[in-house]
Amino acid sequence: MVLPVMVYQLWRFVHPALHKSTERSLGWMIAFGSLVFFAVGLAVGVFQLGPFSLRVLTSPAIVQPFTMLLSAESVFSFLLMMGVICGFIFEVPLVLMIAGKLNLIQYSTLAKRRKEALLIILIALAVLTPTGDAVTLAVTTTAGYCLWELGLVFLRFQK
Repeated sequence: MVLPVMVYQLWRFVHPALHKSTERSLGWMIAFGSLVFFAVGLAVGVFQLGPFSLRVLTSPAIVQPFTMLLSAESVFSFLLMMGVICGFIFEVPLVLMIAGKLNLIQYSTLAKRRKEALLIILIALAVLTPTGDAVTLAVTTTAGYCLWELGLVFLRFQK
């Protein structure tokens, strides 16, 4: 909910220090990219990863010794949380592009640090995902790392 306000405040802070050409390209990148990447991530989380995680968590092998108490509210809350988390994960390529455009990071440095990036992604998603199962963690980590690599591709071919 506060993400648009945070992005706007960050833009107002950085805006005076930018050249006109950088300002124009970053403005479009932030406005269009953040909306598209977040919307795609939200859709993937709500319609793909969330139902998949619910199927895994409610499978007979896991549920058998327990009594399952699912309500519409808890399922909706779970799907919304998965959607928001995926929405933020899908922002990784955009963050890398913006940081590269501002010369904060270099492709060569990040390309050498792939193992560390994978470990950081794994730990961050282990903390962020609302489930404790290994299947959801593996799926989100794979998606997060693929988005990291997509960000590196964008960063490499950026002017």
